[in-house]
Amino acid sequence: MKFTAFVSVLLLATASIAAPVADDVVRPHITEPEEAVSWPMGSTQVVKWETDTIPADQLNDKGMILLGYAGDGDSEHLDVSSYLSSGANDLAFLTEHPLAKGFPISAGQATVTMPTNVPLRDDYFVVLFGDSGNTSAEFKITAANSTSDDN
Repeated sequence: MKFTAFVSVLLLATASIAAPVADDVVRPHITEPEEAVSWPMGSTQVVKWETDTIPADQLNDKGMILLGYAGDGDSEHLDVSSYLSSGANDLAFLTEHPLAKGFPISAGQATVTMPTNVPLRDDYFVVLFGDSGNTSAEFKITAANSTSDDN
């Protein structure tokens, strides 16, 4: 009887220790760029995201924005370099051409400059990294002589 009671208490303790932990991953929704907007090559733009779900202990986390495109398949075609050869494990060392990095995730926005050496496409997006990556709606990068209102 004592053994059964001991095992029961042990199982209950184990179950409470193994209970799921709340998800503290920050995934702010990107609000700009909006879907189908056009951003000319070389233009300065503002990427914006919601900040109301960022936990207080993560307000000072640093962010990074990368450019990607949908293309075919499951790849996001992000502009990242191979980190395995460098041995780096810090996200700051994983990118060759971030659009922005080092800003506080709590800022809710970051200014970026569209690259001038990418193919014209209508399926680009930006990914915001804090402790998780969030993808914007798809937008178009147009020729440098276009305006951001051109579609």
